[in-house]
Amino acid sequence: MKIAIISNTDWYVWQFRKGLLKSLKEKGHDLFVISPKGDYVELIKNLGIVHIPVTVDSKGMNPLKDLKILLDLYKIFKMEKFDLIHTFTIKPNIYGAIAGRLAGIPVVVSSVVGLGYVFSKPNDNLKTRVVNIIATRLYKIAFRFSSCVLLQNQDDLEFFVSGRLVERGKTQIIKSSGVNLIEYSPLTMDSVTIDRLKQELSINGNKVVITMVSRLMWEKGVREFIEAAKILKSKYPEVFFLLVGGIDKENPSAISENYLREAEYNGYIKWLGHIDNVVNILAISDIVTLPSYYREGVPKAILEAMAMGKPIVTTNNVGCKDTVEEGKNGFLVPVKDAVALSDRIERLINNRSMRIDFGKHSRQLAEREFDENIVVDKTMKIYEALISKG
Repeated sequence: MKIAIISNTDWYVWQFRKGLLKSLKEKGHDLFVISPKGDYVELIKNLGIVHIPVTVDSKGMNPLKDLKILLDLYKIFKMEKFDLIHTFTIKPNIYGAIAGRLAGIPVVVSSVVGLGYVFSKPNDNLKTRVVNIIATRLYKIAFRFSSCVLLQNQDDLEFFVSGRLVERGKTQIIKSSGVNLIEYSPLTMDSVTIDRLKQELSINGNKVVITMVSRLMWEKGVREFIEAAKILKSKYPEVFFLLVGGIDKENPSAISENYLREAEYNGYIKWLGHIDNVVNILAISDIVTLPSYYREGVPKAILEAMAMGKPIVTTNNVGCKDTVEEGKNGFLVPVKDAVALSDRIERLINNRSMRIDFGKHSRQLAEREFDENIVVDKTMKIYEALISKG
């Protein structure tokens, strides 16, 4: 079977769909990745996968640029004659589905991996409102041409179905992109390595380490994380707050570097910037939090922490709430509530046995529901079923 995976970045494909790529390749499929060319293309090619570069402007809506995406994808599809294409992220989902139908691709699978900024703050300003309306209408058109629309949580499914953007019969839920339970495991790091890493970050003694890993946007709850750190550092000056993530300066909701530097200067947090592989950071963490009010799918950062056996504090928000069994592996807090966030973190700071019990349950939940192998297997079964229908 000749299959194309399409995304707005090669980074997304490598970080979130590497397991799927490997499994498809191992089964002998003729596999292509279509995305802009970036730092991860060579890694993709090293798996024996063909990469086809295409320009995808993921910032805003520009009719001429978007028309070019549609035409470029159409030409590629017409030339390569794929048996199945699987699109990820908003513009490939929209223009990939339309181009796929025009080019006569038999099977088009579209994955909605969270609704993102436009749907997190649809009424934020005039520009966002306009983009939201356009994106909604384009989704409605595109999903007419999709063979199947995969979503990561029930909230997103109901949003699309109730808004009449897609027929319920075309939808399926696959919870998350999954997590590699071998790469992310409590057994990954030995105590000597953990001690060395803590020394490198000036984390002395048995300080409790609270970590947030995220793209640095306001909707991810960075302000709430820093405010909670401020509250707790006044009570427990020995606790250590780590913030991991880079600033996407082109994003209208990006955090300012000055804001982060000021928080560092005041001793509330230590900001480590972007890190591709966060296994080491999670290994030295005692508590992991993501106080997001973004329209998440199921956050990979939380899944990785769960796989590493960490207690979770996150929000009762779309996608995030799917990762926590309240009082078993973590706590859910209201969005934009730094006081509630600090309260739940404080409970875990003061109760080491609770942290250990929650962490064990996190790992069990990751094994039961979020194993990358489960996600890959479900995805491939969907491929086979759709291909068999013709």
